[in-house]
Amino acid sequence: MGKAGILSYNDCIMKVNAIIKVLENWYPPYLADAGDPVGLQVGRRTADCQRLLAALEVTEPVVKEAIRLQVDLIVTHHPLLFRPVKRLTDSDPRYSLFESLIQHQIAVYSLHTNLDFSPGGTCHSLAGDIGLLNIRALLPADHVKFHKLTVFVPETHLEKVSYAIFEAGGGIIGDYDSCSFRLKGTGTFRGSEKSKPFLGKAGTFETAEEIRLEVLVPAAQTETVIRAMRSAHPYEEPAYDIYLLENPHPQASIGVKGELKTPMKLDDFAKALKRNLKVPWMKAVGNPKQKVKTVGIITGSGADYISRTQAAGCDLLITGDLKYHAAQDALSQGFCVLDIGHYFSEARFIPVLHQRLQKHIQDSNLNLKCYLSKTGADPLRLI
Repeated sequence: MGKAGILSYNDCIMKVNAIIKVLENWYPPYLADAGDPVGLQVGRRTADCQRLLAALEVTEPVVKEAIRLQVDLIVTHHPLLFRPVKRLTDSDPRYSLFESLIQHQIAVYSLHTNLDFSPGGTCHSLAGDIGLLNIRALLPADHVKFHKLTVFVPETHLEKVSYAIFEAGGGIIGDYDSCSFRLKGTGTFRGSEKSKPFLGKAGTFETAEEIRLEVLVPAAQTETVIRAMRSAHPYEEPAYDIYLLENPHPQASIGVKGELKTPMKLDDFAKALKRNLKVPWMKAVGNPKQKVKTVGIITGSGADYISRTQAAGCDLLITGDLKYHAAQDALSQGFCVLDIGHYFSEARFIPVLHQRLQKHIQDSNLNLKCYLSKTGADPLRLI
């Protein structure tokens, strides 16, 4: 991660793993909800990738489209697999999808809640389309925990160890990578007769000039970072500490909020939103004449956060999948909600993801073609 996500392979054939590194640099997997199966779901990381397809989800029409375009990788928002598969037979409606994907050697990689919670993800994009001002975090991403890794390194190996930690995903703070703190000091040790110390002799009390190196590490990546640190460290037994931190993620959030330029009545805003965003249908909760100014957005299914969104100072929540009892609760609290549909709230981001991939391919002069799926559709329709 970090700088590892910057690629420039010119005419070389890309690997699936190289695309994954770029995506995970933009939308880190550790931002996803616990248990959310983001990442590679089908295929091999080491497979060649010359064509990829951006889609909301994997459906039969999307797979047929991918086969026709001869793509090697489908990048989706919704995971194909949400739960562990105990058996996969032709009685499972997904069987033909997996069969086609495997037969045509098409990999599937999914960005789900990590895309929703990331800066520049689905929520930020929708807020920008609406034209909200002062867009910022709605609710803290409390599930994202951080550790501080402190390790003591001889100065001769400081850069090697630091580089290994940074490459493994440590030292990223907001828009900055390779972040660390370094302090000189003196370490002491005495190895047993069986030891093979990097400095000094076994059985002898020794002192060594060392650097105290501190980095911030996402808790979900701590084990990976420690393995990288140990492999680069010259000592048999590196001394290091892990501290659990309460720091909130500097950018990630559950949803975003912002202000309308001018307060509007709920129904007037809803009609303008439906018209400007070309939303095919919408459900509204709240007093039609109630003025709204501060708007919260949680794409997908955000009804569980209605009370917290109101407590965060919002007049209105835009989301999808609103259920009857949640609507009743919002109404009793005097809070407004607009349900623009799960599909529509997220599907409009896929062209944004496609454009970002296209720009990266062009800027890095990569031997790669990126297509935007044209077969996605809302499974719900009005009759």
